[in-house]
Amino acid sequence: MLEFMVKQFIPELIAVETKAKHILHKYNYLWLHANMQQIDVEERLWLPVLCLASAKTVKGINQESVQVASHLHLFNIATQLHLNLPKMNQKKLQQEIKNPILLGDLLYSSIFHDISQGENPSYLQDFAGLLESIHERVILRDYPFKDDFWPIHNDINMCGEMSEVACFLGARTGACAGEMMKGLKDLGYLLGVLKEVWNTNITYTSYLNCWYQAWNKIELLSGEYDFSLYENLLIMMGKKWHLKKPVMLKEVRA
Repeated sequence: MLEFMVKQFIPELIAVETKAKHILHKYNYLWLHANMQQIDVEERLWLPVLCLASAKTVKGINQESVQVASHLHLFNIATQLHLNLPKMNQKKLQQEIKNPILLGDLLYSSIFHDISQGENPSYLQDFAGLLESIHERVILRDYPFKDDFWPIHNDINMCGEMSEVACFLGARTGACAGEMMKGLKDLGYLLGVLKEVWNTNITYTSYLNCWYQAWNKIELLSGEYDFSLYENLLIMMGKKWHLKKPVMLKEVRA
């Protein structure tokens, strides 16, 4: 699903991976890099791609965009480690580290330290708020079990929250104005929810409204900006669910 977007940002994603490895090397965690590769590529790249797409949409990708995307890359991996480690077959890793679930915490702390030591730690608060939500939803699983699917719904909403922060921070690195930045943040949440639904076996009809809301957001925001990356992403999701792109007002006027 993400392949066509990855192709748009190959040089930037190479820089993101390089910066991420540099951070791991700085804290002597390069041994973690091999284990990160066991996480699905789309899961690893989802947040940095959203961040870069958001920056490109509003003004253009700059050095700060790549730096933020690198931290989002590692942040996403840390969260995926919390989600996936109990299910992953990592006997060698378990032999080397008695408590593999702490890998995610180790990576979180390194990310926060690296941000605070950087030239622009202004987005540290955004990461802190996101981590607080992850701690409640993913680590503590502090939510009521309404039914057997409730944990899945929780993870879907968590992906939405992470995605909205990625879009928000990407827009901010592009010096985006308030309304556009909020709009991209809202769009990020909807895309994150849809992406997680796309990856699970849960019926999409429960989240069908999110698909149409995302199109409405694009129509409201598009004006002087090019939202084709997001449109193509939604079209790709729609193909799996046999949903056609809604008719946009700008197309009717044309």
